[in-house]
Amino acid sequence: MNLSDINPVASSQKMNSVMSSRFGFKIDFDRLSYGKALRLSNSISENINRIRRSYGAHTAEQNPKYME
Repeated sequence: MNLSDINPVASSQKMNSVMSSRFGFKIDFDRLSYGKALRLSNSISENINRIRRSYGAHTAEQNPKYME
């Protein structure tokens, strides 16, 4: 048995299923350009860093935007 046999492979359908059930939105990966993906990544990083620098960073796991 190889480690790759037990490592689940993430698919866009699986990620959209989880995001839809937990956060109420999906991403159209077929229409996601490199530029859009880069802006999305930067936005997510900025939000995470802002929450980490905030006064309530120790409770970030309870913040829905941080978990999203």
